[in-house]
Amino acid sequence: MDLDRKLNSLEVLLLVLVKAGLSTTYQLMTQAGMSAGLAGPALRRMKASKLLTHTSGPRNVVRYAITKEGEKIIQESVASSRARGWLPEPHTAFESGARNALLALIYEGHTGALNSVDSATEALKEQSRRKKREATDLHESVLSLNKRFFENEAACDRGILIATAYRWMKTTSSAALFELQAEAMRTLVPLISELPAATGILIEPEPLTIRRRDK
Repeated sequence: MDLDRKLNSLEVLLLVLVKAGLSTTYQLMTQAGMSAGLAGPALRRMKASKLLTHTSGPRNVVRYAITKEGEKIIQESVASSRARGWLPEPHTAFESGARNALLALIYEGHTGALNSVDSATEALKEQSRRKKREATDLHESVLSLNKRFFENEAACDRGILIATAYRWMKTTSSAALFELQAEAMRTLVPLISELPAATGILIEPEPLTIRRRDK
């Protein structure tokens, strides 16, 4: 494999979907709701890294197929995620949390999927807490700059005041967004309970070996 990094949750899920039979970008868009802007480049990267092959069909439709290396990477990625408690990716905790929950359901069952939701929920709550602390500090800076502005308008750096106010507003809204995303992540719990335990559904069974008994 030519990739010099581990696959992210989107790439792993794409490999799983291709393995399950969704072999074209159109199928991934219409059946799995994938964005062409995200799925297309990811598929091409994994094809270049020999995790996928592709063939061109009628109307230049490209069909992807998973390679043995791609199969191996799925297993390695799942094992790594399980060892880390299905922690989501820091900068996309909401999106990767949902993907991890599905991957955990497929390869570990209901318990793994619920643990994945717990991990994503806690990560989002922690991001919200961190943003709230940052917003509190920025609010104090805004109050201080605002006071200076009214005391001596000419001596106050208006650019710094505007920039700090913007950061305060953006950070406050980000804290609220992470908090809402944590609540939204919990809505996956009842959905998981309605889905069948899919452990091993995409794992090829070991060949059966019949041993002859000595008479």
